[in-house]
Amino acid sequence: GNNLKIYDSMSVTLLHNLGAYQQHTGMLCLRPHPSIENLVLTTGTGGNVVVWDCVRGRVVKTWRTGSAINDVQFSKNGQHICAVTNKGQILFFGTGSRERYFEAPEDQFFERDYLKVEYNPDGVVVDHETGHLTH
Repeated sequence: GNNLKIYDSMSVTLLHNLGAYQQHTGMLCLRPHPSIENLVLTTGTGGNVVVWDCVRGRVVKTWRTGSAINDVQFSKNGQHICAVTNKGQILFFGTGSRERYFEAPEDQFFERDYLKVEYNPDGVVVDHETGHLTH
């Protein structure tokens, strides 16, 4: 199911059933916070990014994105979250100022995006120069 259950490892007693919050229609990712042991991050097909407090058994913060989240990760210092949607969007969440993100161009491309491509003998599009599959 979609339940995140927290057990006491010594007594094997169920402490919290976090799935009861119904934050996800299908949970896809579970990531621990890099330095705060009681926090975990989950995402799912419903488009929610959720930070949980496993000790208290409750939601700390929820972001609703509108797209299924395929992957998510805390930054090394734990102050930022990066998520990738099923539509290829990269989303950033965190604390502090958002100013540095406004400096990034809205559209970003790989360096080789505009170079010549060709079809290999199997009919697959490859980079003309390297022969590698395009991304």
